[in-house]
Amino acid sequence: MYKRQFQIHQVKNNGENKYSLLDWFGFVENDHLTYLCRSSKDISKSRIREQEINFENEFTKLALDAQIDTFFVFESSTGKAIKWNKAFRDVSGYSDEEISELPAPSSYYGSDDLKKVNKVIKNLFNGGSCTIEIDLLCKAGYVIPTEYKVSLINDTKNNSNYILFCGRDILERKQAQLVLQKSKDLFSKIFNMSPMPMSLNNPKTGTYLKVNLAWSEMTGISENKVFGKNDYQAGLLKKSEFEENFKLIKDERKITSKHITIRVKNNIEKELLISANHITVGDKNLILTTAIDVTVDKKMALALVESEEKYRLLFENAGIGIVYFSSVSYTHLRAHETKAN
Repeated sequence: MYKRQFQIHQVKNNGENKYSLLDWFGFVENDHLTYLCRSSKDISKSRIREQEINFENEFTKLALDAQIDTFFVFESSTGKAIKWNKAFRDVSGYSDEEISELPAPSSYYGSDDLKKVNKVIKNLFNGGSCTIEIDLLCKAGYVIPTEYKVSLINDTKNNSNYILFCGRDILERKQAQLVLQKSKDLFSKIFNMSPMPMSLNNPKTGTYLKVNLAWSEMTGISENKVFGKNDYQAGLLKKSEFEENFKLIKDERKITSKHITIRVKNNIEKELLISANHITVGDKNLILTTAIDVTVDKKMALALVESEEKYRLLFENAGIGIVYFSSVSYTHLRAHETKAN
């Protein structure tokens, strides 16, 4: 006697699918094997449900593999890998067989990062999820800076037995941050070491955020004394003068070689030529102001004018005749006759 079990698929007239499980037994008669059906069971519901589950699993796999971010789930107690996507396989460089055998998370992160991971996992059991930046150690030996969103997944009994790591490659972001930081460092060095007085101000309020050493030496005011104040509040300008300059930089977006008079330490007046412009440092919008101290130049110019005026009066009121000659060509330049008595 022979026994066999078969599944058959039928399509009814109304288009419904019917699946049956048939039990057959057979015997040999006249050298011929003959099968007879012993029982039939309708398994349509279970088979259709099985197909639905297979479709859901396949759809989930396709959806996960379509993600750019890495997806990796492992058991919290054993570290056994449960599920991962194509991105994790491609980025890590490990095959599916290797990933299924490697303990997580110790196989993928360095000792310092593992301390962070273990701390995060411990905190996860207190509820919620978190974000962490660590380096993924790839099979080829290189590391990829990755930002992970870490969360707990419950099993069918509602126990938090699985940990999900959803990671995004942030290598380009890290490189951009490094370039940005180098640029900021270079700007800071140029700003601080410049012999020209400079300041950085809030574009919304005009208040001081940073001044360099040359600015402090010119005004006699340290950065911590002027921080958070505008020119009027710091006593450098009258209120109307500050408002005029601030309106100009807001409306025109820049100031070029504008003459101002400021009052510095001990109420000393200084004559300046200032230029200002809107700049971006990192992600911050600022006003960069530079100043040229022309106090000495102006005093010398005034002294020269006074001197010229004094000698002009002396010249015009002189009681003798004066003739000017060029010291190079001895040609006649000017003559002044004696005033009549």
